[in-house]
Amino acid sequence: MPVDQAKRELDLLSRLEMVEIDAPMVLRAVGIEQRWQLSYWDSLIIAAAERAGCATVYSEDFSDGRRYGVVVARNPFL
Repeated sequence: MPVDQAKRELDLLSRLEMVEIDAPMVLRAVGIEQRWQLSYWDSLIIAAAERAGCATVYSEDFSDGRRYGVVVARNPFL
C-alpha cells in the first residue's frame, strides 16, 4: 500500500471511538470469561462492546446468534 494511502486509512481509523482498557473492564472480562466459558481475550471484546453500547459484535470466533448479556454475536461469513 502506498504511504499516502496508508496515512489516509490511519486518519480514518483514528476518528473511531476508542474504548480504554482499565481495571473495571478487566474485572468485567474475567466475570464474562467465567460465566460463558470464553477465552479472556474474547471476554474483553464483549466487555468493550458493552461499554461502547454496541448491541452486536461481528466475528467468526463466536457462535452466531449467541447472546452474551446485552451483546449478540454474529458471524459475518454465514
